[in-house]
Amino acid sequence: MIKVSMIRSGKTVLVAQNEVSGNFENIKSFKGAAKVTDGRIHNEMVERYFSRETGIRTKPTKSISNGDRSITVDVSSVFSVGDFVLIKENTVEENIELKIVNITGKIITLNRPIDFDYTTDAYVNQIKINMNVDGSSTPISFKVEPRSGELWEILRLIPTIVHSAAADDSKFGSIDALSRGVLFRIKRNNILSTYTQWFANSDLRNDMFDLEYTDKSGGGLFGTGGRWTFDRFGVVIDINSSLSDYLEFLIQDDLTSLNRFAIKAEGRIFV
Repeated sequence: MIKVSMIRSGKTVLVAQNEVSGNFENIKSFKGAAKVTDGRIHNEMVERYFSRETGIRTKPTKSISNGDRSITVDVSSVFSVGDFVLIKENTVEENIELKIVNITGKIITLNRPIDFDYTTDAYVNQIKINMNVDGSSTPISFKVEPRSGELWEILRLIPTIVHSAAADDSKFGSIDALSRGVLFRIKRNNILSTYTQWFANSDLRNDMFDLEYTDKSGGGLFGTGGRWTFDRFGVVIDINSSLSDYLEFLIQDDLTSLNRFAIKAEGRIFV
């Protein structure tokens, strides 16, 4: 009997323990009976909101170090407090978005420490994660794309809608059912495919079942939230940066009456 393990030592390798000698040995097959191929391992999770880049960006004028909370940029006037940004340089990109909490001159203060080191060749890109936009004239796309050189396996999506009135299954959040619907698409291997379309809260329930309405507390707001777990029906979604794969929600109606509409993708990174 052979016990097969996967270990990581700079790369993924497969080994088997020889039960006679006790040694671990690299393997390709077992007595020619079964071919053994490289398996995937994961060591990082994915937590990424669907977002869109606005095209507004600037560059840092000083190098950025891991752990910095403030950065000095070439142009700060294009940003506002409360904006979300992503910092990118070649294949290096933050794990999750950063939020601007203060702007003084050309110094931008962020809501958390920065994950990586960057040079003045990096870009600070403004992004939008709130999908309460008007896509009735021109549909607006929000995407999740793997970072350069990575393969992501998406396990579930978490939608959250915040609204000023109570919700029910006939509404979308608390507004009237949509006429064109929120479209969910996946681009893989250069093929863009549509998988579902949400016109009302009942459509979200049909896809994920786990849908809840929350009452406001005091003078607060109402909420609608769900959890769409793919492996419940035996599916995970692979998106590969080398193939320019992505997940997309396309907004085709006017959702500006909602206070907030955001969707987070959760999963893991394979190396």
